Amino acid sequence: MNLLIDIGNSRAKWAWWDGAELAGEGAPYSGGAIKAVFEQIGAGGASPDSIVAVSVAGAAVDAELAAWCVARFRLAPMMVKSQPAGYGITNGYARAERLGADRWTAMIGARQRTTDAVCVVDCGTAITLDFLDAAGRHRGGLIAPGIAAMRRALYKSAAGIADEGEGEQTPLATDTPSAVTAGTLYAAAAFVDRARAGMEQRVGASVRALITGGEATVLAPLLQGPFEAAPDLVLEGLAAIAREAQ
Repeated sequence: MNLLIDIGNSRAKWAWWDGAELAGEGAPYSGGAIKAVFEQIGAGGASPDSIVAVSVAGAAVDAELAAWCVARFRLAPMMVKSQPAGYGITNGYARAERLGADRWTAMIGARQRTTDAVCVVDCGTAITLDFLDAAGRHRGGLIAPGIAAMRRALYKSAAGIADEGEGEQTPLATDTPSAVTAGTLYAAAAFVDRARAGMEQRVGASVRALITGGEATVLAPLLQGPFEAAPDLVLEGLAAIAREAQ
């Protein structure tokens, strides 16, 4: 049994993987609350044969995770880092290590699903898009603020717009909270749609698209092109890494 852990900037997901099925859960966190997430992961009492993890939460959280894994399971986690090539894909960054490890892992997951050209969209604290061609070459990607980050930036920068909570999602808002809610959602959707269209223009063909991340279910209904929901895509990538490491 393998324990797979994906730690983002504000949410952690984990799964127990027996070589065939993923049994996963997730939880938001902030600040020191990551320790509570670790306790949730270990609450079931199972003991893994290996632990494979990817984290973009910084060195301090990575160190906490490693210490907890050793204390709880007497196992050090295998921490995934972006590589120049591996698992059927080639990193498009000149400095491979500068590509976010979560993006690298999501593309590994995408490659397990398809060998077609694919656009991987991850909607979390940031919205990232990465393009893999049919040969598995990472042709590059884009990063934009996530929906919540856009809203925080607006509240901070515009003196006349206060954070009044979530508004309605409506094409034409008649109150400020709804205008902010809908406006940022449409901005994110337009970014994703335009970026995908640009990828298709570049290759002269349609591109399969997978969407993952905590905000995927909110954003997906507003997108014009067909998108395939892949909520556990990073965990699927971790499973592929765990399989090869065995």
